[in-house]
Amino acid sequence: MKAGTLSFGLVLAVSALAVSAMYDPSIEVRDLRAELFPNASDFKFDLAGAPASDNGVGAKIQGGSQSRFPALNGLGVSYTLFTIDPCGMNLPHVHPRATELIYVIKGYGLTVGFSEGILSLNPFFAVKHIREMRS
Repeated sequence: MKAGTLSFGLVLAVSALAVSAMYDPSIEVRDLRAELFPNASDFKFDLAGAPASDNGVGAKIQGGSQSRFPALNGLGVSYTLFTIDPCGMNLPHVHPRATELIYVIKGYGLTVGFSEGILSLNPFFAVKHIREMRS
């Protein structure tokens, strides 16, 4: 009986490995990108030339996403050039299924903050300076 159970378990494990080896999403994504972009120069995207929107409080937002830059397809990322005027701000917002990295390119600094919830008693604030990155 133990030999039968062991061989059944072994067959089940081998078939599970075979199925998982057949479906590798990274292979599909690589193939899709190779079809979309046959040349290395196809991976260039001019973010500065992207259409901009104004948030109304001294900031301009220019974004790149899968719809505008298909090379991001399958990576689960997007990116944004966020230009803030002096005394401007980014409106409070949430990322329920994402995270955000900010890199200061030019200027004195940027005060950033977050809390763990609406009623959090421990908000976190920090000033980011040029060439610093924080998540």
